[in-house]
Amino acid sequence: MELTSYPFTTGTSHGTASAGAPGSPWAAGSAPPRPRCRGARTGSTFLGRALTLLSGNIAAAPPPVPCHHLTVPVRHKWWDGQRWGGWESLGGSFPSSTPSSVSWGENRLDIFSVGNNGAVWHKWWDGRRWGGWESLGGFFSNPSLSSVSWGPNRIDVFGIGTDRALWHQWWDGRRWGRWESLGGTLDSEPYAVSWGSNRIDVFALGTDKAVWHKWWDGRRWSNWESLGGQFTQPPTAVSDQSNRLNVYGVGTDGNVWEIGWDGNRWSSWQSLRGPTAASTPSVTSWGPGRVDVFIQGTNKALWHNW
Repeated sequence: MELTSYPFTTGTSHGTASAGAPGSPWAAGSAPPRPRCRGARTGSTFLGRALTLLSGNIAAAPPPVPCHHLTVPVRHKWWDGQRWGGWESLGGSFPSSTPSSVSWGENRLDIFSVGNNGAVWHKWWDGRRWGGWESLGGFFSNPSLSSVSWGPNRIDVFGIGTDRALWHQWWDGRRWGRWESLGGTLDSEPYAVSWGSNRIDVFALGTDKAVWHKWWDGRRWSNWESLGGQFTQPPTAVSDQSNRLNVYGVGTDGNVWEIGWDGNRWSSWQSLRGPTAASTPSVTSWGPGRVDVFIQGTNKALWHNW
């Protein structure tokens, strides 16, 4: 693998759980608890960790659960196979955070974002037009959600509640389920990935700064397990084929670290040594045996490894 740098003027930056971590005191099927608003720090526009909007504007991280005053719409740009379209506004009024998007089929897009009221909002493209924004409820202290699809007309959405537990809601092809708590005490936004039908793996940092992992095997959710490590940025993950996973995080040394699941066991963490990372890694795969990793360096350039 090689490292490549690209000029880039703005970048994206994008619990302790224990095995069998205690669940939330809030009953499954309820919504994450709603604490009282503590008031916003000057210039704060969103809940939780600092992230960039699609336009690349970075805000400083506010204290937990601020009141929101400055909000922005979601903006969208698309590639039609030949050229990029222009930026279009999809409306809405959201704290400055990165929306989560997922596709469960050809010419279908679903977008999720935490609104000014702390609830999750959803908008979709059905192949002809955008639907209106709909509220999925809930109340989240971290504005960053993760959404994943393991099959046609199926979506699972994850977020961190004000109790710092992982919360989950799903679309089964006909209707949305109710929010359920998956427990844990987490210190970062979650990252969900699927390597096959009816399979989901979710990763997040615990309060010990290690990566923690929980999975759905088609019948039930596992307990939380620690994958170890010490990280300064939320983890990301990718699957390049069935029963394979690669997880990435930024270590305390500023390097990107990787751990892999080969279908039987987890490997040890290994460093991808390169430029000091100033963002959460973004990872993708376009085929078996191929993974591409992108970070923003401290020099504000975009770096690529594969």
